[in-house]
Amino acid sequence: MKTIYYFFFIIFIFLIEAHSTENNKDLLELKKLLDAGLITSEEYEAAKKVVTKKGYKEKVSESKKEIKPVIEETVKTETVKKKPTNEIDKKARKERNELWKKEVLAAIENEKNDSYCKIVTKKTKEDRKLNFCLKKSDVLKLGYYEKLKFPKFILDKVGGCKTNICVRKRAGQNVYKLFVQRTEKYHEQYPGGMIKGMAWFEIFYIDSLKKRQKLIKKYLDNEELNKSEKKKLSSIIKTNQGRIKMREALGFTLYDDFYDVIESEWLLAEFLNKDKLKVTKVKLSPQMLKRKELIDRYKSVLKKYKAKLEEEKEKQNSKNEKKS
Repeated sequence: MKTIYYFFFIIFIFLIEAHSTENNKDLLELKKLLDAGLITSEEYEAAKKVVTKKGYKEKVSESKKEIKPVIEETVKTETVKKKPTNEIDKKARKERNELWKKEVLAAIENEKNDSYCKIVTKKTKEDRKLNFCLKKSDVLKLGYYEKLKFPKFILDKVGGCKTNICVRKRAGQNVYKLFVQRTEKYHEQYPGGMIKGMAWFEIFYIDSLKKRQKLIKKYLDNEELNKSEKKKLSSIIKTNQGRIKMREALGFTLYDDFYDVIESEWLLAEFLNKDKLKVTKVKLSPQMLKRKELIDRYKSVLKKYKAKLEEEKEKQNSKNEKKS
């Protein structure tokens, strides 16, 4: 019995010492704050009464338990607003296009005094072999290939295509259908057909660009190209020049974002095709047909005359530059 009494007595003494030690730690911390001048003596005495008060530790531990869930809740509710991926991609493309534009303009500036790169208009036997030249600015204008993320309106029109290659191939077929196979009557009925053709042409161009990536890199790395490679590179440059003219006809530039261009073209085409127009075929009299033929000839001569004037103007400018 005595043994049990002594045992409980020792435990009681141990608990008192532990409690006093914990209180002493808090008091020491308060003393340090007082000595550092962070609290006044009045604040120290008030805090001392609280620390030494019975049940102080229990209240502190209970208050911690109450505060913890509130902190966890605030952490969960405070979520960082992330920008959508398409906005980030668009910003990155815009920055890249700005740098690309600077590269092209710098190349054009360097080529102003380059007399070598001029296409011959009067073809001789020698000219027929290779009647084109490759400018660095034209090669840079081709742009950069990237895997496309096709919009829904494009994917809806190429049902069954699940790959990038399939969509690009279908784009080429649609370009041929709208620009070659469709008749004048069809385009009069559906004036948005040509505009849709322009959107498909953008995708068709990207497909051509992918196929010519190695040649473009080879040229920009100043590696020698053979005759066949030069022709292939010249061919895609002509395709790109046609694409630029199409863009400019609708108020776009070469450096506008690909997705903005095709979305705008598609929207315009849908608007133009909203009302189907009735077209009636009118038979032209022999006199009208003759007039039409004369107008076509006049247009052809006028085009040649303009080209000749521009050529003469270029020659005159180069002579003036040499003199100065």
